Amino acid sequence: MAADIGGYFNKSGFEQGQVDAHISFISKKLNINNTISRIFVKSDYAIGIKRLEIENLTLNHDNLIRGFSSIATAGKQRFNVNLEYVLFLKKEFYKFNMALFMFTDLGIIGSNKDLIFTQEYFSGIGAGIRLHNESLVFKTFQLRLAFYPLSPTDMNFVQFVLNEQSKRQFYSFEPTQPLPLRFE
Repeated sequence: MAADIGGYFNKSGFEQGQVDAHISFISKKLNINNTISRIFVKSDYAIGIKRLEIENLTLNHDNLIRGFSSIATAGKQRFNVNLEYVLFLKKEFYKFNMALFMFTDLGIIGSNKDLIFTQEYFSGIGAGIRLHNESLVFKTFQLRLAFYPLSPTDMNFVQFVLNEQSKRQFYSFEPTQPLPLRFE
C-alpha cells in the first residue's frame, strides 16, 4: 500500500496537483491437487487537482488494462483494478518452465468533478501462457489473448500478443530521493 501527493505552489495558490493511491496483494502459494498457483491483485487511483487543460490521465499503460490502447479515453481521474490467477505447471517444455494465467482488468476514467464510479468503464479479460528459462537473455516469453468487452470505437475487441515480460518490480521499503509525480 502506498500513497503520493504532489503539486506546485505559486502566488495564486496550489496548482497542477495530484493524489495517487496504490494497493497490491500477492497470495501465498496455493497448493491445489499438487499444483501450485497464486493470485495477484493490484489497484490504483489517481486524481488531478487544478491540472492544465492539456494534461490528462489515460488507460494506455500495460500495468493498467493490459494491451489497452485508445486515444478516446482520457480524463483527470482514474481508477483501475487488476486481478490475475497464475497456475504453475510441473512439466517443462524444452527447458522452459511454464505457467498458465488468466486476468481481468477494469479501468474507470473521467472528470475530476464527479465521483469516479459515475465515470466511463473499460475492461480487459484474457488468458495466456508464460515460458521462463534462466539460461536465456530474455528470460520470460508471454503469449496472451485478450478481449475488451467495453472497448472504445478506436480499438479492436480482440488482441493477440507475443512478447518478452520483465520481472515484476515489487515495492522496496528503502528510502529514495524525492521525485516529481508523473501525471500520465
